[in-house]
Amino acid sequence: MSVSILIVESHEDGATSQAELYRLWGYDVRVASCASEALRSEATPDIVVLELKLPDLDGCELTRRMKSNGNGKCPRFIALTTSVFDDDRRRAAEAGIEVYLIKPINPFDMYDALNKLAAPR
Repeated sequence: MSVSILIVESHEDGATSQAELYRLWGYDVRVASCASEALRSEATPDIVVLELKLPDLDGCELTRRMKSNGNGKCPRFIALTTSVFDDDRRRAAEAGIEVYLIKPINPFDMYDALNKLAAPR
């Protein structure tokens, strides 16, 4: 069974390049350009890779809402963000984001993070 990833990123080029890379690594990938689109998604992904600065809802709030949707399956979360502030890192951890990566990143750091979160709990 393939591990599914939802990318929530408002910058189309960034989302597209992420999706292509993750597919090359063998993941099943979908993309949402905003939080509301991510919340409307019918299938719950295994992993969500999100920017904290989204146009319609803060990434930490999106994480909390996705964790509380009550469908029995809870994704794991990676922040891939431009925010370098300690307060944002703290808020992300409190929301349940397990990995915090700052753009631009080395692709191998993301590869390691995805493999860590894709492993059985």
